[in-house]
Amino acid sequence: MTDFEPHLEEKAVADILNRLVDMLDKQAMAYRSRPPGFRINGKELPSFFSLEDAQDRKLVWRFIEQLVTLQWIKITGRRKSVDCEPWSGEPRIVLVPEAEPAIRKTLGRTEVEASYLKSWQRALRAARNSFSGDIELLSRSPLRIPNKSAQEIIEQLVKVPEFRSGTFAREISARVFWGLSKILDGRVEAVNTAFGRQILIEKPLLVNVHVPSDTIEEVIFIENEVSYLAAIDNCPPGAALVWASGFMLSARRLLEPNGMVLHASSGSVGLAVTLALQLLHGRVPSRLYFFGDLDYSGMQILKQLRVVFPSIVSWQPGYKFLLEQLHKGNAHPADDADKARQKDPVSTGCAYADSVLLPKIREGIGHGVRYVDQEAFVW
Repeated sequence: MTDFEPHLEEKAVADILNRLVDMLDKQAMAYRSRPPGFRINGKELPSFFSLEDAQDRKLVWRFIEQLVTLQWIKITGRRKSVDCEPWSGEPRIVLVPEAEPAIRKTLGRTEVEASYLKSWQRALRAARNSFSGDIELLSRSPLRIPNKSAQEIIEQLVKVPEFRSGTFAREISARVFWGLSKILDGRVEAVNTAFGRQILIEKPLLVNVHVPSDTIEEVIFIENEVSYLAAIDNCPPGAALVWASGFMLSARRLLEPNGMVLHASSGSVGLAVTLALQLLHGRVPSRLYFFGDLDYSGMQILKQLRVVFPSIVSWQPGYKFLLEQLHKGNAHPADDADKARQKDPVSTGCAYADSVLLPKIREGIGHGVRYVDQEAFVW
């Protein structure tokens, strides 16, 4: 499992990163005396303050704080008092300059030369009658294709309304932009806003479940695909198994309409699959567990899942086995598995993980930080 990626499905998170890149596009870091930044208030970040539900706002703030953990931004300033929310007092978000390449890559926004940006905006204005919505966001998010001019790209872009609403962005991209499927990555909101309706959609989470019994006593969320496949043939009695690529980083989308597509194994029971779907939408009480790699990334995933499923805890049968491997010396340092960038989550909210697993990872049984991959477990 790789490091966390930001939750761009949350508008406030995407708005923060796009706003910082907008500032860089107007004036590159090389010409600035200090990094760009802005205050967190209703005027500067309306997408955050428009969240009416207090829990939703706290959850999205956690996602914003993850940008700090990733060392992409800094948040400076203090809240009004210890009893106030952390966004009170208008703290300031500031870009970490070294993170610019990673942010641009995640947003799909390559560094734009001033001359091309002007060409893009000029061509967009010339085609204004082809757009029924607000083109401002699209004007700040130019599409780039090698050997194609801004005008050629916009001539293809205006064909987007020919497709039915609810078409995957990569499908439309491939059909419109000379077979290139990723041109609209990170531009779904900008394009939909420009055309005044939701034509493009991002792909939903593809969630895999194995539910061999019509009685679900516990649900085990599994980090890695190979472990999920191995567990299918040796599923603990009364358990349901869940795995999805990238799901652990976007768990909140399970609670959104059309945020997921459920795929069941051939050994699953039909009624049980329905129950599993209800549970993933938060409507069925069951014991929830997470089992993943014995490393900081795995613990970060557990912490993330607990934001959406507060009752989920680490699955002790699996982690006790991995701890045995750690004690036996069957573990590896971070550098041996390209995990050097993993960040210690400090705490997950799960008592067993915080009091047992994290301390053992940190001390590495006297050898410094050591990890054990989940696939070592014998189902």
